[in-house]
Amino acid sequence: MEKLIDNTVYPVNVLSAIFGTGGDEYFYYCDKEQLEQTVNEIMQLNFTTEDCTVFFSVYKERKPISKIANELDCAEETITYIHSRILRNLRCPKLSRRLNAFTDTVKVCDDDSGLISEIKLDNEPIAVTNNGEIKAFIMSPDLYNTLNQKAMLVDKIMCVIKEHYDKLYGSL
Repeated sequence: MEKLIDNTVYPVNVLSAIFGTGGDEYFYYCDKEQLEQTVNEIMQLNFTTEDCTVFFSVYKERKPISKIANELDCAEETITYIHSRILRNLRCPKLSRRLNAFTDTVKVCDDDSGLISEIKLDNEPIAVTNNGEIKAFIMSPDLYNTLNQKAMLVDKIMCVIKEHYDKLYGSL
C-alpha cells in the first residue's frame, strides 16, 4: 500500500542516497514493501556478498563505518570505497531504472511543531498536512485532471451566474 514515508527510513533512505533527494522536509510516496523487495533483488543479483553486507549495514542497520570495518576486519577507507562503488553502480541507468519508479517525492514544510498526516479523497491521498494546515498536494494525474475539470466547470457556472446577476442588478 502506498503511503508517505520519511526519507530516513530503510529502504527509502537508499533512494535518497542514490537520487539525491534529501532533507527532512521530503517524504516519499511509495509502497515500502515493494521497494524493499526491489532493493534486495538488485543487491543480490548485481553485487558480491561483501558488498551486500556493507550496503545493508549502512542503510538497514544504520551502523557507522568504523563499526562495519571492525566487524569485517578491514580499514574504514575500504568500507567507504565499497560504499561509494555500490552507490555509483546503483546510479547507472541499468540499475537505477528499476528504482526510479519509487521516486515520487513530496516536500513538506515542517516547522517542528507536530503531526504530519494525509488528506484523502475516495481513499486516495491528495494532500499532506501538518497540524491541520495543508503543506503539499499529492495526487495522481487522473485525480488532478478530474478535480481540474470540476473546478473549470464551477468557474464557468460562476461566470454565468455573475452575468445574469449583472443583467438583473447591475455590475458588482
